[in-house]
Amino acid sequence: MRSRYSAYFFKLREYLLRTWHESSRPKFLDFNKSLKWLYLEIISSEAGLESATEGYVEFKAHYREAKKKAYLHEKSLFRKIEGKWLYL
Repeated sequence: MRSRYSAYFFKLREYLLRTWHESSRPKFLDFNKSLKWLYLEIISSEAGLESATEGYVEFKAHYREAKKKAYLHEKSLFRKIEGKWLYL
């Protein structure tokens, strides 16, 4: 989760698409130019240990758009496929 947040922060489109499960991955990813990511707050995680094949991360990704601060609150599912965690 932290690596995907960092990828959004640095606008690393290819990394984001590569770590997105093909069943939900968009064909193209565009970045909102007026949005500035501020920080990531991990609220909880479930499973996701070395032996797991699925895990959840609940987070708040704080940002500023124009002059307003807000956050994206999500509980994300990740699935391990061939040793790599992919975002669903």
